[in-house]
Amino acid sequence: MKSKLPKRRRSGPNYTRKLSAVLFEFVEEIVPIDSEPRVLEEAVTLAVALWNLPLLPEDSQAEGFNRLRQLLARVDRLDLHPEILRFFELRKTRCV
Repeated sequence: MKSKLPKRRRSGPNYTRKLSAVLFEFVEEIVPIDSEPRVLEEAVTLAVALWNLPLLPEDSQAEGFNRLRQLLARVDRLDLHPEILRFFELRKTRCV
């Protein structure tokens, strides 16, 4: 869809931004856009999980974090847990 506003980002009906564009901006805060495809794919997966987590009830959020922690332990990257918490807090400040 072509934007009716000159020199503006592409937007949906009523000039709202597409969720995919907002989500991809969130991905860019996790990894650089020119990262190798595998890293970028993992960042997208993480961003989607973190994007949806605040929408769940608090007990489900805790369960989601527990699953992320288990995943990090399996790949021996528990050092990333504080960073994931930071991204989660960042997401909670975003509106769509």
